[in-house]
Amino acid sequence: MTLRSVSVGLVLGTALLSLAAQPGRNPSHLTFSLVRGSVGHVPSQTGGAMSDAPSTVLSFTGKNENRTLVVSDSRGDYTAVLQPGHWCVLAYDIKTGNVISLDSRQLQCVEVMAGKDVRLDVMLGNIR
Repeated sequence: MTLRSVSVGLVLGTALLSLAAQPGRNPSHLTFSLVRGSVGHVPSQTGGAMSDAPSTVLSFTGKNENRTLVVSDSRGDYTAVLQPGHWCVLAYDIKTGNVISLDSRQLQCVEVMAGKDVRLDVMLGNIR
């Protein structure tokens, strides 16, 4: 079992437990999709490669203010388990909890549809 499969299992397990733990809710069916991608810093010069941003906390917030947190792995990859709806992303430093600015070209919100996985790479502000 790889670290990546353990991370995905933990994310899925955490999402399912948080839904099951809500009072009065014990769904017999759960509708969700996976949002996957990489998190990295964008270089200030054009043509440079994005550098990995391991252990970055991503916060996905839905229209009803529900929030799901995920952490990128050692390569900057992440998987979020989200229910259908409109979700917007912010990035945070795992050590300080401070917001990390997103690159000006970054798509900040995504529509999640049932059964349709989405790829969303998260570009963090320029590094110099």
